[in-house]
Amino acid sequence: MYIVNSSNVYSLTENIPIPVEDYYHRATINDHGTFEQFVHHKKEGNWTRVWRSFDDPCTANSVCGIYGMCTSPDNETVTCNCIPGHTPLDPDNVSKGCHPETVMNYCLENSGGNYTVEVVEDADFPSDLTADLARVEHVDVEGCKKAIMDDCYSLAASLVDSTCRKKRTPLLNARKSASTKGIKALIKVPIKTSNPDIRKLTRKKKFNSQAFLEIGSITSAILAFLLGVAAIYYNPAAQRFIKRNN
Repeated sequence: MYIVNSSNVYSLTENIPIPVEDYYHRATINDHGTFEQFVHHKKEGNWTRVWRSFDDPCTANSVCGIYGMCTSPDNETVTCNCIPGHTPLDPDNVSKGCHPETVMNYCLENSGGNYTVEVVEDADFPSDLTADLARVEHVDVEGCKKAIMDDCYSLAASLVDSTCRKKRTPLLNARKSASTKGIKALIKVPIKTSNPDIRKLTRKKKFNSQAFLEIGSITSAILAFLLGVAAIYYNPAAQRFIKRNN
């Protein structure tokens, strides 16, 4: 397979069996976004892959959507999950991406006690210049945690060797595969809290609201009845009937 422009020819594939005319050739894009080439002998055998655009299928752009993490332990199969603190947009198809379980403003004063920083071993976010918000050199895991906790605009970071690479949002292309061994992904995750006093207050408010509606309905019915009686009493026809009986 070749790429041709006005002046050059670039070979994409290698190790193509020869003679070429003895084989069927097929090029496809699989459901994970990887471009692949297969060959099949015209007389026998099966389809065999001879080339693909990515050795690591998780490097395909946004294969698991926004805030999704691609996992591929063998560089063949792909599994999509949400990064910590997030839930699928579509539970039946996680590859569509994820959204935060709890929406939180990390720039609010005293918000530091409302979240923690989780570390995912052997995982990474893309490290190109457009993905990195800033880099902090010569730090360990704790130093990288502090770096993103001190930066309310950073949701996550990758610790590669001793470099903490703080990431921009939204987070794309998170991956956990053979190419991310030894890298640590750090992610801010809101702490889930349960306050029984709030639940009691909510139930009390619901009860009071229901009682108020019931009282309001009864009062409205009584007023409607009284207004109806008054309208009938002061009706001219009703007045003539009353005078005639008196």
